[in-house]
Amino acid sequence: MTEHTAGTTALRTAARTGREAPTWRPGLGGRLLAPWRGLALLGLGVAAAVLSWLLITAMVLLVVWVGFALVPALSRGLHALAGRQLALGRRWSGIADGRSDTGGRGLIDEYEAGHQDGYGYGYGHRNGYENDARVAGAAEGRPTAFSRVLGLLKRPSTWRELAWAQVAVTAGGLLALLPFAMLAHGLFGIVLPFIWQTVVSAWDGSWYLFLPLTSQVSADWAAGLGILEILLALWTGPHILRAQARLSRSLIRTAH
Repeated sequence: MTEHTAGTTALRTAARTGREAPTWRPGLGGRLLAPWRGLALLGLGVAAAVLSWLLITAMVLLVVWVGFALVPALSRGLHALAGRQLALGRRWSGIADGRSDTGGRGLIDEYEAGHQDGYGYGYGHRNGYENDARVAGAAEGRPTAFSRVLGLLKRPSTWRELAWAQVAVTAGGLLALLPFAMLAHGLFGIVLPFIWQTVVSAWDGSWYLFLPLTSQVSADWAAGLGILEILLALWTGPHILRAQARLSRSLIRTAH
């Protein structure tokens, strides 16, 4: 209980100051949930990658004007997913970002409260995304669609989020999947004493990690290795997700 309370206090401090929690320690619940949280982050990364590819396609379609209707909506969706990644990194791993352009507020606060590009268009979750753009575009005497897209293309975070989406489904996705993969492989090792003959008959020369499956004894040893692998997955899982959160933050965060 003390560990959980200290961890919660550290996360709240990180949220207020925009800095990482210096005493972050995963509790038992965090270790047990790490494989499933990793799957959620992987799903978020896949969604971000698909949105980013659609956004790139929409940017290409700007030459035939179709993209002017698609780019704002797709960019807003990708921006929301990037903000979600930051929020989960803070909640699950204590990762916050003190570097921002918003007077000392953390980057997560910037994403939640909304930030503005050079043309004064709000793109945060709580800003009137399209209404702000329409008003600003009308005030400047330019076509609204053109103004919105121009503002998006000039916004550095648009390109940071596109870069993050590519990493979220590759290196970041691998980190997110690793705790669950270790857990699943460990469970497979535990059941090998009961199914090893079927496995060997289907795949001749089968191994479990560094152990060749040749007899019941080797299958029993594989079960022991499986238990160790599960314990390793639960022990290292939160730290692996923390590394994924750091990687994501380094790509999304606001540069000075």
